[in-house]
Amino acid sequence: MLKKENDNAPKMDDNDDNDNNDSDIDNNKNDINNKNDNDDNKENINSTPGNFENENNIKEFKLSRNERPFNEFIENNKLFLQCFPYLFIRGQGIDLTGSISDKFINHLLCQYDGRFAKDTKFIFTLFNQKQRHILCRDVKVKAQQGKDGTFAKISEIVNNKDFVKDVSNAVKNPDEPSSVDLLNKLQSLIKLGGMNVPFSEEERKAAQGQIYSLIVYFG
Repeated sequence: MLKKENDNAPKMDDNDDNDNNDSDIDNNKNDINNKNDNDDNKENINSTPGNFENENNIKEFKLSRNERPFNEFIENNKLFLQCFPYLFIRGQGIDLTGSISDKFINHLLCQYDGRFAKDTKFIFTLFNQKQRHILCRDVKVKAQQGKDGTFAKISEIVNNKDFVKDVSNAVKNPDEPSSVDLLNKLQSLIKLGGMNVPFSEEERKAAQGQIYSLIVYFG
């Protein structure tokens, strides 16, 4: 038997269905807009400099850069303390203002926690600086002690108004007689300054004579 529907039961109006559908559509639109806003905020957080928290809730900050670079011959301690703050946590530890000695370098690299020895940027900065400082000292000493007029001749060549032009031409055309002549003139200075630079080509060439001497002496 079919059961007769109750006439007193509330009836759903078609207008109510339409209103519900419209509200669902509006809610979906709001959800989409909110999601887009959140994505935009994430992009702004990742691209905006300054103090902020990233998506991992880790505080970050922007480092400023001065227009005047550090002079590593008189401000070397500031250079290392500010370039490697994660190694020098308290902002101190280097009292030397000039070149860092081998003894102090060994002291840092032999620390118990190994943080200096494991940092490749720190090690390569030390090595690069050591090469350049040794070269500068050697050239200065050779220039002060030189009695054969070599550095006077080099100075005359470098201060020539056509020197930059001649070097550019030598780079483009290395086999030309003028390029070879210019290289021979500068080669003496290059050899004198590079013999004591660690792991340089000139150091290896200078070591050949010592190796031959040891072979002859010891057999």
